[in-house]
Amino acid sequence: MEHPHDTPQVVRPCLALAAAFSLLYGLLAPAHYVGGDHAIFAAAAASGGYAFPPGYPLFTMILRLGSALLPFASPIHAFDLFTGFIGAASVAALYAALRWWRVGARSSLFAAALFGLSGHALSVHSICEVFSLNDLFVAIIIGMCGVDAPLRGRARVLALGLLAGLALSHNHTCVLIAPVGLYGAWRGAREARPDSGPLAVLRAIPAGALALAAGLLPYLYLPFVSARAPGSWRWSDVRSVSDLLDTFLRRDYGSMRLTVQSGDATPLDQILFLLTEVSRDVAYLPVVVAVVGALVALHLLPELDASKEDAGTSHHDAPDHDAPELAAERAPRGPWVA
Repeated sequence: MEHPHDTPQVVRPCLALAAAFSLLYGLLAPAHYVGGDHAIFAAAAASGGYAFPPGYPLFTMILRLGSALLPFASPIHAFDLFTGFIGAASVAALYAALRWWRVGARSSLFAAALFGLSGHALSVHSICEVFSLNDLFVAIIIGMCGVDAPLRGRARVLALGLLAGLALSHNHTCVLIAPVGLYGAWRGAREARPDSGPLAVLRAIPAGALALAAGLLPYLYLPFVSARAPGSWRWSDVRSVSDLLDTFLRRDYGSMRLTVQSGDATPLDQILFLLTEVSRDVAYLPVVVAVVGALVALHLLPELDASKEDAGTSHHDAPDHDAPELAAERAPRGPWVA
């Protein structure tokens, strides 16, 4: 049995999950345009350009690498296949993240498989869409903040800073897990100087900030392409620092907005819509599991514990002559007990 404080062994399960879901997503990967932003990312990667703001420079470079590694497929099919590998890696990374947070092996496997088979994953992990790589970064960052993460101390702080920068070089929605990342960085700083006070934690901030800045370096790809590849497909020219900031902040869309459209939906409407879509993606299975788990916890489903009751019957059948002494030893004691 695995001791709760031992570092969980995640390599073999992760490899098995990655292989299984790579095969699944690879079978689903189309060799032609299927709608949405699929063609935009494929055209940007094939021509050496970049997509709409914030540009997604890291994703474009990774797609070009995938196309070079899969020369037997057409460019758009190679992009889709390589995105499937990234999506499969995100499923494996989610399993590892849960284990590093000391979630049980079976529960982690169930959660990772449920995510990998959800409607979201099946749709965006099999075509060249940005959310596959975003899922991978989010899973790794959450895992690196865990109690049993493989990196500790200063290494944890540097890794989280670099991962945060790379994630921002890809998709800005990763900022939603910033509280988790900051907690992990604080934990790493305390691990680096366990006997020091709060000021010692602050000393880790410059190192983490430098690592984050290093993770943002892929954005230099945008002005480089604008200057060196005039024939590439790209959203706009990035020729100055102002152009780069405009792209990074999505000012063509309106900063901090996802689309150019405006509507009357309130934040509550959007949250309810998100919860509905997520629940539908996973066939409401987590809701069912949560309800059953709550009923078991409240002992409203006693038949689920029948095996335990049967196993304990033999102890109740025979009289226990030591029961009074054991009861006296186990009784709670306090200052009012003699």
